[in-house]
Amino acid sequence: MTRRLLRCPVPVLAAAAAGLLAVGLSAVQSPWSGAVFVLLLAGAAWEDGRTGYISDGWALALAAGGLSRWMTGGSWPDLFAAGLLFLILCVLARCGAAGGGDAPLAGAAALWLPWEGTLLFAWGACVLGGLAGAALLLTKRKRLRDGLPFAPFLCLSGGAAYVWGETLWTAWLSLW
Repeated sequence: MTRRLLRCPVPVLAAAAAGLLAVGLSAVQSPWSGAVFVLLLAGAAWEDGRTGYISDGWALALAAGGLSRWMTGGSWPDLFAAGLLFLILCVLARCGAAGGGDAPLAGAAALWLPWEGTLLFAWGACVLGGLAGAALLLTKRKRLRDGLPFAPFLCLSGGAAYVWGETLWTAWLSLW
């Protein structure tokens, strides 16, 4: 049995290089670290959309950069929220409601976000995925049993939560 890391060497090498860059940029809180974050998510989304599979390298690179960011300014609630999102998606993957690569990818991406951003990230990805799935079902392009790559929705939602997370959270709280 081969490991997932060995099956797709090109994405893994790209993710490893980006992960090293992410660790370096996130340790100094560079404005470029957000671009690396979005590029790593976009790489995973591209691979998932093309193959229906996400290499472990994307999640490892995101986790390396995210842990570096967390150690230089994160809080325990941020880490707890990332872990909780990972566990929820693991349960969903076990039930067949999510893919096996979605949980590590989402958990690693959540390490880059504050806990409020993680809530927005998870909610946004679910809403975007649900709307796309409903549209594909209504137009009969997909059946209920067909899979839908989730990484593109994680990418869109993660980028939005990273860039506009604080603004979106404030707007959400103002509704209540």
